[in-house]
Amino acid sequence: MKIAMLGSLGNINRVVIPELIAAGHEVTVMTSSAERVADIAELGAHAVVGDITNLDSLVATLTGADVAYLMLTGRANGSLVAHGEKVGQLFKNALLKTGVTRVVNLSSVGADQGPEIGALYVYNIIEKMLASLPIDITFIRPVAFYGNLMSTIQTIKNQQAIINNFPASHRNAYVWPADIAATVVDAILHPVAGKTVRYVVSDMFTGDELVAALRETLDLPELKWVEISDEQALANMTAAGMPEAVATEFVKLGASQRSETAYTDLLTHLPEFGAFKLADFMPIYKAAYER
Repeated sequence: MKIAMLGSLGNINRVVIPELIAAGHEVTVMTSSAERVADIAELGAHAVVGDITNLDSLVATLTGADVAYLMLTGRANGSLVAHGEKVGQLFKNALLKTGVTRVVNLSSVGADQGPEIGALYVYNIIEKMLASLPIDITFIRPVAFYGNLMSTIQTIKNQQAIINNFPASHRNAYVWPADIAATVVDAILHPVAGKTVRYVVSDMFTGDELVAALRETLDLPELKWVEISDEQALANMTAAGMPEAVATEFVKLGASQRSETAYTDLLTHLPEFGAFKLADFMPIYKAAYER
């Protein structure tokens, strides 16, 4: 089977590509960096140097594929919504032009929600565009990456605090890349007709449980969770250099966690959890914290 993939050599593809190659499939991977061509070739895949925001690059990657694995990459310089609309339309046009009718799309939890979900609304936009095509497609919706928790290191060092605009009692869902990769491989190799959704979760825990684990791991008995207002969160993000339009979308995301709307569909279709737990992440966090 010929498989076309976006995402270069990210944390998920580093696991997925070797498994697909080992299973005897022909894999083409688009990368924005010519420096990664040799690394992709070393894994046994073919590299196409291109840009996700360029139709010709997408067509060159997808042409002749039996399955296309699509994912949103790149940074939005302004509106996240505008970025999602642009990339979604490019995906749609590339699929129509190449005739690929089997797709696995890496989406996100919250993709079932509207603009109130904030930053994750881009995935709703892309899903709707792809779902309008006469294709078989599996939307894979992972939850927050454990790696996102690394953003708390600075405030822990400076203030012995984790700061968010949602409460410590909120039960958060996290996922490890290898658990996502396992779902991606399964979706590619075992296609399902029609439009399907698969969530990926490794573990769920509250902010209070995270603080307790970090107190023990880092030997910081005074570590605390501090809930701030949306206005304070926006001010903090913009002060750190994030564009206001982008920061506003992330503030909305935090607010959606207060109201549980981000997890509405997830909790209805909760999958079997993956293998990687909070306790497994603690040594990784500690190593990053002590650098």
